Amino acid sequence: MTAVNKRLRDGSRPGQSLVEMALVLPLLMILLVGVVDVGRAMFAKIAITNASREGARYASRYPTYSTKIREAVE
Repeated sequence: MTAVNKRLRDGSRPGQSLVEMALVLPLLMILLVGVVDVGRAMFAKIAITNASREGARYASRYPTYSTKIREAVE
């Protein structure tokens, strides 16, 4: 009986960490998915910016080749 009382006084209960993890893990997963999503959005923005910059550079050098400009952007 004293072992049970000592364990309850120490605050260590079996399964407590499992319950805490079950409560916190969904929040951490949502946070991780959000960070990955923001990273992908930033990558897409950078790719679009670079493509438009490349198209503008090509158009300033060769203004009469509209099909070549489209190819440079794609």
